[in-house]
Amino acid sequence: MPIPYKVVRRIEPGVAGGGKRTYHASPNYRGTIHITDLAKEISMMSSLSRPDVLAVLEALVVIAPNHLGNGYILSLGNLGTLRVVTNSKGSDTSGEVSSSNIYKKRIRYYPSHELRNELKNFKMGD
Repeated sequence: MPIPYKVVRRIEPGVAGGGKRTYHASPNYRGTIHITDLAKEISMMSSLSRPDVLAVLEALVVIAPNHLGNGYILSLGNLGTLRVVTNSKGSDTSGEVSSSNIYKKRIRYYPSHELRNELKNFKMGD
């Protein structure tokens, strides 16, 4: 199942008044798969107990591409989220936008607010 996209109108960054407005393809996420859903799915494909963290993380690496590739955001609880992001060529009208406008796909990790707040406590060394 392909990742769905929606057409969004964007302004030209750094141009007063927004400059020329173009249309772009942007991921249209189907929803969010929560960590409890992932844990249930992982337990159905293995006999792992909670302490088997390394094995569970390996299973996550196995199932994550399927969900991401089907257009879902993966919520990893207090760890954060994973999602697919894209870059696309702009078009003058929404009707000209198609999946061929997309020229780059990446998986992005977004840390949770809790994890980002912990960054303030990190010490940096020389």
